[in-house]
Amino acid sequence: MIELRQLEMFAAVVRAGSFSAAARELRCSQPAISQQMRALERAMGGPLFVRAGRWLELTAAGRLLAERTTVMLAELAATRQRVRAVAAEDFDTVRVCGFPARTRT
Repeated sequence: MIELRQLEMFAAVVRAGSFSAAARELRCSQPAISQQMRALERAMGGPLFVRAGRWLELTAAGRLLAERTTVMLAELAATRQRVRAVAAEDFDTVRVCGFPARTRT
């Protein structure tokens, strides 16, 4: 199963060009990035990177995932923003309900 955090880390690796640089960007450890990228590769069914020393190159599958990840993360961010806006409107609405009182005369 692919996790959102893995996709966020993958996008950071693609932007940064290395696991170490992505770890610095995300303020986590390089081994954590490596572990999550191995798990993502297992979930995707194959390698996403070709390791070239300290730098990485994307495989064809990695390039496809990078393209789709950009779209998915942008769509998720837009969805979060829209949901928050709707939730804020719900808090702004006040509904008052009243019941007629019986009085004796």
